[in-house]
Amino acid sequence: YNPVQKLSLPHLFEKHLKNHPGAKFILGHAGGRPATMDEVCRVCQKYSNVWVDLSGDYFHDGMLETLTAGIGAERILLGSDSYWFNVHAIFGMLLKSRLSDAEIELIAFKNAENLYGITADCY
Repeated sequence: YNPVQKLSLPHLFEKHLKNHPGAKFILGHAGGRPATMDEVCRVCQKYSNVWVDLSGDYFHDGMLETLTAGIGAERILLGSDSYWFNVHAIFGMLLKSRLSDAEIELIAFKNAENLYGITADCY
């Protein structure tokens, strides 16, 4: 638990998610810490206008698989927390996960293409 992150708790955003269903929300760090994973999944299941990103340092030992099972790979974005963490560490966690190649592809770039309406020229 990190008291500085108390304002990132997913339930604090529910009023805005409900009142602005046409807006797209991204919960950075997938909504806080591992202790909030159930809450993150509940909020994402309840509101279709919210995504999470993987910036942070705790998506290991099955956490990424738990998050994917709870909300679907289609709602997860790669996040680097760049300048705090080396992006290679985030990619390493993603690539060493037990997710399928299709799920990894969604998280790595396809979800961002769809969410932001862009096309990457990387393939």
